[in-house]
Amino acid sequence: MSQDLQTLPEDSAQDAATDAPAVESNSDIKSRHGNKLSILWSIVTTLILICALVAIAWLYREQQGLTTQLQQQELNVAEQLKQRQQLLADLQAKNQALQNDIEQQATALQQQTDLNQLLRQQVVTTQDRLRLLTSQGKQEWLLEQVHYYLTLAQEKLIFENNRDVAIALLSQAEGTVAEISDLQLLDLRQAISDDLLALDAIATLDNSPVLLKINSLRENLNALVTTAPQYKNVAELDNPENKDWYDRFVTTMAKITEDAIKIRTHDEKVQPMLSKEQKSVLVATLSLALTQAQSAVLNQDKAFYDSRIQFSRALINDYFVLDDKAQSILKQLTQLESVDIQAPIRYQLKSKQQIEAIKEQRRLKWLSDQSTVSPSKEQ
Repeated sequence: MSQDLQTLPEDSAQDAATDAPAVESNSDIKSRHGNKLSILWSIVTTLILICALVAIAWLYREQQGLTTQLQQQELNVAEQLKQRQQLLADLQAKNQALQNDIEQQATALQQQTDLNQLLRQQVVTTQDRLRLLTSQGKQEWLLEQVHYYLTLAQEKLIFENNRDVAIALLSQAEGTVAEISDLQLLDLRQAISDDLLALDAIATLDNSPVLLKINSLRENLNALVTTAPQYKNVAELDNPENKDWYDRFVTTMAKITEDAIKIRTHDEKVQPMLSKEQKSVLVATLSLALTQAQSAVLNQDKAFYDSRIQFSRALINDYFVLDDKAQSILKQLTQLESVDIQAPIRYQLKSKQQIEAIKEQRRLKWLSDQSTVSPSKEQ
């Protein structure tokens, strides 16, 4: 049998091999499985990529939606804020208008009150005149004189700060009240006595020496000498600044040429740069400042008085030679600065209030008598 097979021709053997089933090798199997895994991995990767893209698209859409919502909310908030600001502006405008109306009404009310007060005062004055004209005795006229003296004394204290004249007027009023034989005026006499005692206890300062001293200073201002610019001589300084550089500079320039540059020292006295007209302006300014200081003394304005004295001192220090005359004026100005100016007397006379109360009572009594007499005359 084997021999038969061996004797088969080569073509028959090849046909037999072709007809037999093919056997796959391990490498072919591995290659085929690898291709399947590669295809499967590609499919999975594609699916993952698609899912990722879908997720990214969804997140982007959600983010856009949130952004749109936030923008819409911001627009709504801005619109609400704008509306509230407009509402606040309207409220402020209404509040301002209301305040203006209130101020106008208050002004009108004050004007009406002042007018009513003026009319009432005129009525009271007219009634007092009628009462005096219809009175038969001398007491009413004397009482009017007392009221005039007390009113004038109060004005002297308020507007002129004159205590002595006020005391004289109170004394005159006290003597006039003593001529009136009326026991009801005892309280008035006591009030006048209290006012005299109170005014006598108020210390007064005599400002006339201050005014006279300032006037003397004003007359001596022309004796002041204006300052002249002073230049320091480099050679005379103990430790002049940049002296080495200056010496080298002078030596170098002297070597270059002696005719081009000439060095001049300032040892000689320099004439004042201020002219007579400028000195006159300075003296006039000083005189005006001292005059204003005198006015401040008369008005008891301590702050303005101090400012004028300090200004005068600064002007002398800056523009005039501080010789013996200037030092004397500065010393006197320093003494004047420490002077205490009399403060205004702020005292309300009790007697004036008392006399006004008495006049009011008498006026009301006179009106009552007039209303009682009128019906009887008609009958």
